[in-house]
Amino acid sequence: MARDGSNARESAQVEGDDASVAWSTDGSELLVYGGGSSYVVDAGTGSFQVLRYLVAYGSIAWLAP
Repeated sequence: MARDGSNARESAQVEGDDASVAWSTDGSELLVYGGGSSYVVDAGTGSFQVLRYLVAYGSIAWLAP
């Protein structure tokens, strides 16, 4: 999806419910954070990396280093 919300498409299915999403500071990736697992998704290709150790519910934010 573009930063303006156009070109939306499904890129990752999150296990569990009540997922939260946060864009990276440069807009190239997004973090999908959920109760079963979390994912870092490449916004251009839709490929993703599973982060099984990062699970919970609530708000998230992607902070710059």
